Amino acid sequence: MKKYLVALGFGALLVLSACGESDNEDGAEEAEAEETKEEEPETHEIKIEPQSAMENDSIIVEGETNFEDGTEIEYRVTDSDGDQQDGIFNVEDGSFDEEIDVSDFTEGEIEVLLGYFSEMQPDDIQEIYGQNGEYIEHDDLEDGNLIFGDYYTIEGDDEDAEIVEGEAMEIDDYTLTVQDYALSTDHEGDDVLVIEYDWVNDSDENAAPHMTFSFTGYQDGVETGREGVVEGVDLGTGQSDVQPGGEVEGAETTVGIDDMDKELELELDVLISFDSEPYTTTIDLDDVE
Repeated sequence: MKKYLVALGFGALLVLSACGESDNEDGAEEAEAEETKEEEPETHEIKIEPQSAMENDSIIVEGETNFEDGTEIEYRVTDSDGDQQDGIFNVEDGSFDEEIDVSDFTEGEIEVLLGYFSEMQPDDIQEIYGQNGEYIEHDDLEDGNLIFGDYYTIEGDDEDAEIVEGEAMEIDDYTLTVQDYALSTDHEGDDVLVIEYDWVNDSDENAAPHMTFSFTGYQDGVETGREGVVEGVDLGTGQSDVQPGGEVEGAETTVGIDDMDKELELELDVLISFDSEPYTTTIDLDDVE
C-alpha cells in the first residue's frame, strides 16, 4: 500500500512538472515575440521642401525638413559642357542651406540636383531610416532615394563683352589686350584704324596670334572695306609662332574705315567661330589720333 502511494505521488509530480515546462515555454515565446515587436523600427513620414534660386554667380539652396539632424543632402550641378560640381551639406535644426559657386561654369543652361541617398548616409541615420530607405514614407521615394531638380541659365555678362583699352579679354585659349588705337592710311590713301595689342598663348600648343582672332569694323551696320598695306605698321609680330605660355607685346593689326565722319563699331572674335559672341566697342574717330 505504501509503495502504491509513493508511485502515485511520483507520477503526479511528473505531470505537474511537464505542465510547468509547457507554460514556461509558451511564456518565453510570447515574451520573445513581444520583444521582437518592440524592436521593429518605426516608419517615418518624411517632409522635405527644398528651394533653390540663382543669385549673381551662385545657386542658393535652402529648405526645411523633419529628417534627423546629421542627415546628408547631396547636390550636383552640371553645366552645358558637362562639367560637374558635387558636394554635401547636413540637416541642422530641421533645416538646411548652402551657397554653390557657379562662376566658373560655362554660359547656358545648368542643372541642379539635390538628393537624399539612403546607402550614402552615416550609420546612425541608416539605423533610423533603413539602409535602403525602407522606413521612409514619401510619395517621391524611389529605390530608397529622394531626388529633386531645377534648371537655371547662366547669362553672358555684357560688360565682359566690351572691348576696353588695357583690359584683358579671353579669346578661346588665348588672351588679348588692346593697348591703343591710331589713325593712318594705306598705300591707296584709304583711311585705316591701327590697333596695337598684346597677346598670350594660354593653350598647350604653338600658335601665331593673327591665326586666333579677327577684328572687324562696321559703319551703318555694314562691314567696312578691306584695307591695303599700311606703311610703318608692324604686322610681323602678330604672325610669329608662339609657344604655350609665351606672349607678344606691341603687335599691330588694321581695320578699314569707310567714312571718317561716322562712328566705327569694332568687333573682336575668334577667327573661326560657329557660335559667335564677340567683344565689341564703338569708337568715335574724332577721339583717335
